[in-house]
Amino acid sequence: MKNERKIEERKIRKERIIIGAINIFKKKGVENATMSEIAKESGFGTATLYYYFPSKEEILINMMERGWMQLWESIEDKMNENIPSRQKFIKLLNIMSKTVKNNKTLYEFLFTAPNIIDKSKQSWKPYQESLYKSLQEILEEGAKDDNITNLQPELVMKALGGIFHGIVFLGYELNENEFTTIMNKFLKPSVKK
Repeated sequence: MKNERKIEERKIRKERIIIGAINIFKKKGVENATMSEIAKESGFGTATLYYYFPSKEEILINMMERGWMQLWESIEDKMNENIPSRQKFIKLLNIMSKTVKNNKTLYEFLFTAPNIIDKSKQSWKPYQESLYKSLQEILEEGAKDDNITNLQPELVMKALGGIFHGIVFLGYELNENEFTTIMNKFLKPSVKK
């Protein structure tokens, strides 16, 4: 029982540090933030901060990994549902939208984070790449079966990034039905002549 409590306490402390770091990173930038500022913002002493994270880089890596892993895991088990590709794509975006809205502070930072971590340390990349690749494959599948407008999947993914960012972060609060309607219009099947 004590072990479980300690594990939970550590998890809570790490979460507080992550939130504190996000606040400082947003105010000062990652490069200009100091570990002592992060510790103060988190409500801990510097020694406690270093116990959990030996560097700013480790904090940033933890944030990125956690965020991308949560996004991927939120949709992973829905990838193989046997539903039309457009419906599946929109469903996955809705799920991702809810995940992001539940931790807006983290994802606001995650989607705009500077690319300063050495590629060999980017432990979140497999999650990020799996997510992008899977969504792109659904778009390609939909283009083949005329369930999604025949557009270039890479361009659609970039455009959707902008749409998604606006809907989630710029205050355009949409319920699931409104979001689904917008996405259906965007991805509507092409008209055959």
